[in-house]
Amino acid sequence: MAGKRPVYSIPVIVFLDDVSGNQSKQWNEHFSCYMSTGALPREKLSEEFHVRFIATSPHATPLEMMQGIRTSMEKTFQNPVEAYDCETKEEVLLQVYPLLFAGDNPMQSELCSCAGLNANHFCRTCMCGGTQEYKRSDEGFKSFFMLAEASRSTGIKDHLAQPILDSIVKIGQDLRKATPDRAAVTPDVSLTETGVDIHKDTPTEILHTILLGVVKYFWAQTTTLLEKDKKLGVFQSRLHSVEESGLNIPKLSAEYMCQYKGGLIGKHFKCLSQVMAFAVHGLVPQDVLDAWIVTGRMVVLLWHTEIENIDDYSRDLNQIISNFLHITAKCSPSIIISKPKFHFLIHLVFYIRRFGPALLFSTERYESYNAVFRAASIHSNHQAPNRDIV
Repeated sequence: MAGKRPVYSIPVIVFLDDVSGNQSKQWNEHFSCYMSTGALPREKLSEEFHVRFIATSPHATPLEMMQGIRTSMEKTFQNPVEAYDCETKEEVLLQVYPLLFAGDNPMQSELCSCAGLNANHFCRTCMCGGTQEYKRSDEGFKSFFMLAEASRSTGIKDHLAQPILDSIVKIGQDLRKATPDRAAVTPDVSLTETGVDIHKDTPTEILHTILLGVVKYFWAQTTTLLEKDKKLGVFQSRLHSVEESGLNIPKLSAEYMCQYKGGLIGKHFKCLSQVMAFAVHGLVPQDVLDAWIVTGRMVVLLWHTEIENIDDYSRDLNQIISNFLHITAKCSPSIIISKPKFHFLIHLVFYIRRFGPALLFSTERYESYNAVFRAASIHSNHQAPNRDIV
């Protein structure tokens, strides 16, 4: 209570992404930030109405935008936001804090000060990785299937360059120390934000990692095998004849999916993950068929809306992910090393136990909101996009 007014702390989900400001195919990069209230029920959270545009800029970097977002949130603890509670019919005060930072894997890596998916140490959550020679060794390859040491609060470390980096960090610390005439400066505000562990608050999201990641990789491998064996026509006929009424998915467009197999999007892969095991039976090697069977089970588990028993769910999901990685290693061992998204799967159980069902930190609702942003952006003269769009 503050005086006679209740004070509520409201968690928010922060989403950052690079999006084009044009509706045409010409790329006009803007970094945009949206937010949702993390206290909403899941059914309401997925509605477009509850996604709020916060800021955009074609010039400021994501970390520079995070500086402003952090400052705005911290101000609510000194000067809470006044609001009216329609249930209790009284004035209340609101304090805002970040629950998690949603986004695709490259954006989350940037927020974590990780060198990115092409780096030797590519994982923002753990210390997995190393040189190409190490990753191709027995010990290095095995590390992709295991939870490694958690990342430090100051970011991902490269052991080979660590002595040099330590000396650079020491110089930087001395230069950034507070003096009577200026405050201390830190290059990454997300690493020092109170109550935030950025390496644990950037959960692996399922749109880019699952549907546009591992499912897309197996779809490409499968269609290549079918074309090589001249069985793509048979597969298309099977896919067209699949009865989808019991799957709660839209009608499958087999002709479109086979003709434009390289240009499918998330909703196509979500449907394919459920029916591919039936459509490719007898057309592909047994290992590829097994991979699709396990993929279907994994997608069903990850798209759960509610989890009644988290221990049973975690055990089942861990087993399914282990089976999937094992089958992937049998089909194509090199893809485990070259595609970091396969390693990111092992962190899903941790994030689900931390935040709840994976749908809560999925980015699908924010990606669809990009259309709203573009519709507003085309009416801007781009001198001050933030003000024009708001």
